[in-house]
Amino acid sequence: MSSNQEMKEVENASLYCEDEKVQETEDTDNQDDEDDLYEAEGEEDYGEEEEVEEEKKEGETTKHFTLYPVNLDAIGPSKKFPRNWLKTLLHKNNQLETNIYMKYNQNDPIMRDKALVVAPMVDQSDLPFRLLCRKYGSNLCFTPMIHARLFIEKQIYRDKFWDYENKVGELDRPLVAQFCSSDIPSLVQAAYSIQHQVDAIDLNCGCPQNIAKRGNYGAFLLEEPHKLIPIVRALSGILDIPITVKVRILPSGLKDSLNLYQQIIDAGASMLTIHGRNRFQKGQETGKADWNAIRTVVEKYSEQIPILANGSIQDITCVRKCLVETQADGVMTSEAILEYPALFTGFYYNQDIVPESDTPTTFTSPPPEEEKRKSFYEKDDDKIHKSPARAIGRLQLAQEFLDMCRMYPPHHGGQGTGFKCMRVHLHRFLHCDLQDSQELRTKLTRSDTFEELQHIIDCVRSTHEQKEHIVKEEQPSWYVRHRVKSTNDPNKTKSRVAWEKTKIVKCVELDEETGQCIAGMFGDDW
Repeated sequence: MSSNQEMKEVENASLYCEDEKVQETEDTDNQDDEDDLYEAEGEEDYGEEEEVEEEKKEGETTKHFTLYPVNLDAIGPSKKFPRNWLKTLLHKNNQLETNIYMKYNQNDPIMRDKALVVAPMVDQSDLPFRLLCRKYGSNLCFTPMIHARLFIEKQIYRDKFWDYENKVGELDRPLVAQFCSSDIPSLVQAAYSIQHQVDAIDLNCGCPQNIAKRGNYGAFLLEEPHKLIPIVRALSGILDIPITVKVRILPSGLKDSLNLYQQIIDAGASMLTIHGRNRFQKGQETGKADWNAIRTVVEKYSEQIPILANGSIQDITCVRKCLVETQADGVMTSEAILEYPALFTGFYYNQDIVPESDTPTTFTSPPPEEEKRKSFYEKDDDKIHKSPARAIGRLQLAQEFLDMCRMYPPHHGGQGTGFKCMRVHLHRFLHCDLQDSQELRTKLTRSDTFEELQHIIDCVRSTHEQKEHIVKEEQPSWYVRHRVKSTNDPNKTKSRVAWEKTKIVKCVELDEETGQCIAGMFGDDW
């Protein structure tokens, strides 16, 4: 495989590698057919250097991020950080006293001092999007997944995906940079080079896609502890900041997972993010995240390190219920916040709309102890529950995102694929509105200027005004485009059966095409 081909595959690898559930790529509903919406996008090959180079302005000097040499012989013993390092980090957030939404969350006894996290998503947790999420209550963000070897070897890759000039400073902190690889030298040098620009380094052990299998990283690395543990140990031994690991549950079960997690902690991991699914739970087999499994991890290891919960987060109601049920140190969300960046402000207990006053409201106490272990998903089964009233509308978010993109334009580091990234974000935000207009969807697909993207937003605004749109009545659209029913056998899931088959015959992945789960965004021909 050529270097450019590999770079293309890595950059096109699904944002769902770190998502709560993977997009099903074939949809019989024409109104929800994202293959049609982004058919033209699939023709772009943004792995080629000539297609990502930006035209220089007259007199402009190109600045490049500098890699710092590291001596692998200098790797010392694993570093141990205090158990409360995450809480301390969150309290250092300079927006804590000025951001009204963070202040309200701090006055909620369930959400107080909890990490409200934007997940690492390939080409989607970009700089402008992170800033928008922070404005509306997120207190911790992850970068998109960064391929360590490409980061080391390709200047153009670093320039695209890293804010090397660090223009935003404290506005984009706390920040965790996530890397993927199984090559210790590449990981160590990449992480070492940016460690003083971020607050922690995360190792991707959650991606379930074939690109991760071929690259020997992601969820597949969990099944090779003889490779994984030395990686964690090396990163912990060389870095001055915490090393964290995002993991899934092993296909072989929770018992094996718990044993592996202890090894990861012993090797120097200072935090685990538990995605409550295994690597076979993707596509049509995604299913609900297992919050009870996450709770078990918390009960066993939370005295040693912070534990974050990930999976099945639709809205602020789910955030609070997940925190109660799992007792985790925070919640990470991906798909839901992609559609609604104000997810952490969606509503407040006993009130629908955030008041204009900046005086925090006193919230009710957490549910009684006997209610804490009652599973929200056992009670609601596979039903799509109605989300609470929104205070911030999707049109407002789309406009604010585009304004932030103007402030931090595509040719700056941290913006990834530029206008392609912007188009996909706007499609997420305005998914419900776009279903009624094939013409508008086509225009969005072909938009490659700020003026054209603004026109899309203006068209939606005009429609809202004509229909007297009510923000409080908005409900998730893109997030709930697919719902998967669980197997009838509660003791043996389909993903477990699929894994057992790999012990008998050659493993055949459920999503055989690399990056299939983003075909709905960019078409099938990328």
